Amino acid sequence: MTGTHFSENKAGGAVTVNSACYLEMLCTYLKPNLQRFGVEILTLWFQPDGATAYTERNAMQVLGTMFPDHVISGRGNTE
Repeated sequence: MTGTHFSENKAGGAVTVNSACYLEMLCTYLKPNLQRFGVEILTLWFQPDGATAYTERNAMQVLGTMFPDHVISGRGNTE
């Protein structure tokens, strides 16, 4: 829906996705693109896979704010 997002360093090389990189993608890419397409974010369910970067505390807080009561995860509000 929003297209492909690649995490790159300043030189354009691929980087390993860590929690900081994931949070940046959620806040600067996913949310703005959903809004740009007119998607009512509060109606969506979000299911991250079990990668540590996706389920660490800060990421889950951001996801919980973006998708209130609609995060499917062992650490979300719906398992």
